[in-house]
Amino acid sequence: MDKKGVRHVLVVSDSCFAGSFTKEHRAIETEIDDRYFKEKYRKPSRNILASGGVEPVADRGKDDHSIFAYYFLKVLRDNTLPFLSAKQLGVAVEQLVCRNSDQTPISRFIHGAGDEGGQFFFINSKSHGSGHVTEPVLPEPMISPKEGKATFDDILKAEQTQLEVKEKWGRWQEARETEYRKVLEIDESENLTPKQKSIAWQRFLVTISQDNPHSRKDDEIRSYSRARTSHWEDVKPIKKAEPLSPAGSEGEVTARDGTFVAYA
Repeated sequence: MDKKGVRHVLVVSDSCFAGSFTKEHRAIETEIDDRYFKEKYRKPSRNILASGGVEPVADRGKDDHSIFAYYFLKVLRDNTLPFLSAKQLGVAVEQLVCRNSDQTPISRFIHGAGDEGGQFFFINSKSHGSGHVTEPVLPEPMISPKEGKATFDDILKAEQTQLEVKEKWGRWQEARETEYRKVLEIDESENLTPKQKSIAWQRFLVTISQDNPHSRKDDEIRSYSRARTSHWEDVKPIKKAEPLSPAGSEGEVTARDGTFVAYA
């Protein structure tokens, strides 16, 4: 189509020297089926059907028309084809005019006017049955791909962040296991009181209160730590028995130094 939206143009000229700005057509197809019609209809065409080439033409003919106009109208009226192309019309008019006069009509494309090999068609309303001429249904135009690309930068950045967080949890777990080994040594010591051991486990439980989402080992350590804390809290310190007074002595204790007791 041109800028005004015109796809097909057919100029019919019944005048002298009308064919001076045309170029030769290629050979005409003998049959026009739906496929040929759709293919040629969608391409722009710029054609002319002139009553003669570079020559004078007759003004008189039949039924108050020039010889060219008479046969031009006759071909259209007598047509029984569903689709009549400008080429077919031109060939038919040329044959009839040449047989009945000394002039030769021409049917060609207009040079330099935007013709792209399309074809102007006359659609026979009678052959379609409804008496209504409609534009043919053409194939949908091809859709061009949209420019664009998939972006993964945010996902890759999230992956890097998650790897860094996982590494931090790994270092956290190693530090807790080091502390765990220390508190186990405290737990086994014979020189510390149950109270001191209980406090050691309580302090460790504070450091391991967070839940490591990448390991189950911290759960096991917490469980054992709570059990040991409860254990040492229940253990009572052992009191040393006081030395008995000498056998048969009923004297009162007058002094003691932690080891010996003096009686009166």
